[in-house]
Amino acid sequence: MSRGKHSRSSSSSNAIQKKKRKVTTDGLSAEMVTCFEDLSNELIYEVLEFVDFYDVYRAFYSLNMRFRQIITNSTLPIHVNLSSRSKSTFESYNKDCILPNKHRIQSLHLSNPC
Repeated sequence: MSRGKHSRSSSSSNAIQKKKRKVTTDGLSAEMVTCFEDLSNELIYEVLEFVDFYDVYRAFYSLNMRFRQIITNSTLPIHVNLSSRSKSTFESYNKDCILPNKHRIQSLHLSNPC
């Protein structure tokens, strides 16, 4: 029984070590590296402002509940650029992103190269 407890604590400490590890450059300085998931919501919002909303949605919506809440409950304005999307991508984008978030859309760019 103590053996099972030891392996659990060992595996959780391994997970912590993977999240934060020292990285040395030139053998002189060391700095801590943190996973993106460990950042505060405020910092994540600032980073996501520079990424297309559809790309954020596709990359993070299914990652975990925290990121789903960040995307869903955000008050950040959305800028939609549909100039280079296929018809199937547009339909998916419309259903998953545009319609549920139409109150947050600040700009919409459409074009038809054909």
